[in-house]
Parts: sequence; structure tokens; C-alpha cells
Amino acid sequence: MKRTLLLIALSAAAGTAIAGDLNCDVQTDYDLSLDEHSLRFEREGGTPARVEIRRGRLSIDGEAVALGAADQARLERYEAQAQRMAPEVREVALEAVDIAFTALAEVARSLSDEPEETLAKLHEARREVARQLDRANTAAIDDEAIDAVMEEAVADLVPALVGDLVKSSLAAAFSGDTARAEALEARAERMEAEIERLVEPRAKALEQRAEALCAQVAALDAIEEEFEFRLPGGERLDLLRSGPE
Repeated sequence: MKRTLLLIALSAAAGTAIAGDLNCDVQTDYDLSLDEHSLRFEREGGTPARVEIRRGRLSIDGEAVALGAADQARLERYEAQAQRMAPEVREVALEAVDIAFTALAEVARSLSDEPEETLAKLHEARREVARQLDRANTAAIDDEAIDAVMEEAVADLVPALVGDLVKSSLAAAFSGDTARAEALEARAERMEAEIERLVEPRAKALEQRAEALCAQVAALDAIEEEFEFRLPGGERLDLLRSGPE
């Protein structure tokens, strides 16, 4: 199952917010698509397989569902809430990715003697991820494609950086050049401080935005719990879940 952009945004923000403690558990069994016209939940295997909310109307596996007045009001609140979230979800995901690339770029600058090629690859990977996130007005962003772009960037980056670091460390160790060893250590310390300076304020701000999204997901989940109608098998509609399993 692909993660929706909502889950990408929250998990990426949690991983990026190094200075904070983001506690947000969001689960779904569905792929989520969201545009200005409709909200769609789809999955392979399981019933229902497709749930669509379109301009105040609910359909399940292609069949329109008649709702009572109270549930109709709840459905409209649910749709409006999801529509309000969509732009912020995309922005949070993009900011989380950008922070991660900022840290990687600083590693390249600090540990590589010739970082230009590595930085160029990182900049292109960052642009590609941004294109993935901005390509469509939808929450159905392909996280597998985004992961592949980022993994490729890191895969190209790590061997080069490790190689540079190992060569410098070995050269300092075997030559007995204590000044060189101390300079290498100072270089690494400066890198850590610079990454913290660049990343921590943005990570804290991002954490606050992600926490706000978590609250909005919890609000959607609460609306689901209020629905009085039941699926043909008697089950409740369960599209998004917040909180620990």
C-alpha cells in the first residue's frame, strides 16, 4: 500500500523535528486522493474497496449512500475539513524534505574536499522531489517515487563522503599528523553546529505545523465515530485512524 501524502508529511515532519517530540499516530488502510472536486479512499483487498465523497455525496464501491440529516451534516463537515487540510499537507511534506536536503548538503560541504559534484546531485534530487509534490493538485502523491529519488541521492552521497572521511582519517593516523587529526575533528564539530543552526529552528516550526495537522486528522476521525449509518455488513466507516493502534 502506498502511503498518502498526509502520512508522508507527518512521518517526515516527525523525523525532521529533531529538537521536539512529535507524537502523532495516523493510520489508514486506503490510498487517499484529494482534489477540489472529491475525496477518494481506495484499496486492493478488503471491503469497501472504494469510498468517495464528492460535493456532499457519499458513494461506497460505486453505490450512492442515502444519509439522514445528521449524517449528511457530518459528511459535509468531513469533506470541508479534508479540503482545508490539503494545501498545508503538501507544504509540510515539502518543508520536511527541504530540511532533510539542507542537512545533507551541509554534510557534503563539510566532509568532502570537492563537494561540487555531490551538491549538484543533491540540488537536482531536491528539485525532483519538489516537482513530485507540486505536480498535481492532489493528496495522492506517489511516496515510492519520492523515496526512490531521496534514496538515490543518499546512495550517491554516502560512499563519496565516507571515502573522503576515511582517507583523511587514515592519512592523519598513519602519518602521526596530530594537527591534521585535530583539524578533521574540528571540521566535523563545525558541521554538527552548522546543521543544528540551519535545521533546528525550521524543525521546531515544522513540528508545530505537523502537530496542528495531527489535531485536524483527529477531528476527522472523531467525525467518523459520530456517523450513525453502517456499512452493509454492519461495520462503521473507518477511513482514517488517529492515536496508537
